[in-house]
Amino acid sequence: MRAEPAFQPGSMLGRYRLLKHIGSGGMGAVYLARDEQLERDVAIKVISNPLLRDEDAVRRLRKEAKTLSKLNDPNVESVYNFEVCENVEFLVLEYVPGISLDELLHERGALPEAEVVRIGKQLLQGVTAAHKLGILHRDLKPANLRLTPEGRLKILDFGLARLLQIPEESPTATVVSQSLVGTVPYMSPEQLRGNADTRSDLWAAGLVLYELTTGKCPFARNSHADTIDSILNGPTPSIRKVAAASSSELDRIITKALQKNPAERYQSAAEFHSDLARLEAGEKKPGHRWLWPAVAALVLLAAIGLLVKKQFSTSKSGGEKPVQYKRSPVPEANDDLDRALVILKEQSNVPRARELLESALQKDPHFAEAQGWYGFTDVLMIDTGFSPDTSWLLKAQEDLRKCIKDDPNCARCHSGLAAVNWYLGRSDVVLAEGKKALALAPNDLDARVWLSLYHQMRDEYPQAQAYNREQLVIEPFFFPGRINLADNYRQMGQAAEAVSELKKVLDVDARNVYAIQYLTLAYLTLGDLESARKTVESSDTKDRGNYQIRWAWALLLAAEGKHDEAGRGATDDLLQFASVYPNQTVYAAEFYSMLGETSKALDWLERAVRNGDDRGSFFQRDPLLKNIRQEPRFQQLLESINYRVQQRRNL
Repeated sequence: MRAEPAFQPGSMLGRYRLLKHIGSGGMGAVYLARDEQLERDVAIKVISNPLLRDEDAVRRLRKEAKTLSKLNDPNVESVYNFEVCENVEFLVLEYVPGISLDELLHERGALPEAEVVRIGKQLLQGVTAAHKLGILHRDLKPANLRLTPEGRLKILDFGLARLLQIPEESPTATVVSQSLVGTVPYMSPEQLRGNADTRSDLWAAGLVLYELTTGKCPFARNSHADTIDSILNGPTPSIRKVAAASSSELDRIITKALQKNPAERYQSAAEFHSDLARLEAGEKKPGHRWLWPAVAALVLLAAIGLLVKKQFSTSKSGGEKPVQYKRSPVPEANDDLDRALVILKEQSNVPRARELLESALQKDPHFAEAQGWYGFTDVLMIDTGFSPDTSWLLKAQEDLRKCIKDDPNCARCHSGLAAVNWYLGRSDVVLAEGKKALALAPNDLDARVWLSLYHQMRDEYPQAQAYNREQLVIEPFFFPGRINLADNYRQMGQAAEAVSELKKVLDVDARNVYAIQYLTLAYLTLGDLESARKTVESSDTKDRGNYQIRWAWALLLAAEGKHDEAGRGATDDLLQFASVYPNQTVYAAEFYSMLGETSKALDWLERAVRNGDDRGSFFQRDPLLKNIRQEPRFQQLLESINYRVQQRRNL
């Protein structure tokens, strides 16, 4: 039997005020509560199961809670504490609002593939973090996965499964014995035999993705016995037999996760995550190496190009001194970092570089330079059009704070903090961290990228262009500086100059997704739809899944008046990408303006302004916004921008 709520709303349990009963589980009742001391909402799990009310069980739970409190990942529900008050044992957990995946499936049925992949990546990111600490979940299933209102996945009850009671018999009941823990339809063959390891969690993750794609749990039958027989002896399921519209690549990924033999399955959550990331980027698993969709991504070379060139070559002319950083006392850690930098520059293989950076940090946990690079690659996952998932920014903050703790004078850490705070809209921090990075490393190109964008978003184009020109003086072939220089020309009403600069970039790298996107926009600004189409059609087919390229296509189709095709291209994930990319939120406003959807266009322009976009002069001259320029709301937004700009000038 499931536990009934034992407390009334408003009751106090220690320092926690219980606000309402929000659920029940194998442990007991769950409440939304208010921590009166820390002034935050929490979830309280009251341990009301008689099977757990003994000293050994309490000791196990206390030990488990202590271990789980070390698990800090944006995709995992945090465990704050285990407490006892008035003979009541309870867990204090992060309160996660939103909807569980089983509720979502009940409401919507099978989900679109893009949404499945986005959710799956977050799931595997949380599992990766837990497995690094040696923590297994043992009971991953849609009911234990929750989507917040912002679209972030949270894994609930990590590591607590084996403390659940044995409930009544049902096809989806949770089973626990000394060697058998989990919910039967989601248990792996080896888990049923009492031999669970990390790969058992990956099996369950594969089943979750299968169910999200098809709306069905493949092994669930009318009884435990039939379900177990299906898992142990039934065929490996294929999503293509149930959801024919699914891609063959997603089918390959899920099928690999559901191999009966653990040795044939994914061997790590990181490997599983990487395959989903490749699929999201529109790439299939390669034969020899994985190509990052941006090839030479904006900001990546901002920090990497010059650094790697100087660290791995010598100058006979005795010119500029190489960029130096504090080396690790562990030679193998330095080797990993050096290899990661070379891979980032020459192969653009971010997942492999991240593995090497992780290896460096395992060998030397206080290697600040490696930690700084690791945090910076978190930001790159969004910046390059690879992912719209804002949890990367939370992870970047955490990783970069570790870097600063180990070495407050690491320039890489400060430029990385400038990057993540630009995305978070904290302009004062961008300025401070960018200036710190330049004080520590005067030739830092990357810091200048974020300082340029800082001034651009404040409608301060002369200052932004000054940083772009400095970059090109330091490194004439530094393409991010030239691309930002060009796009500022476009925003300043000089689209022809923008075209000239962007063609210089494409002469060197015809696949540069940023140059293709901005050149398309420049031609749209000039009203040259034919050249805009030729430009976006020149993008490599391998890059068509990149969000930068997808926005170029969407804006072109809207400008061409192809409303139906444009509308199909404006998927939820593309709009989400615009919402998290501060100076590209306006793309959605331009898109809907050209489609004649005035209210949506103004909503998105208002969101852009809330994201810190104060480019009032650009909004007034942008031809893609002409359909909404006479609207009263447009004028009100412009007035609010002008007021803020004037306030800054008066300081």
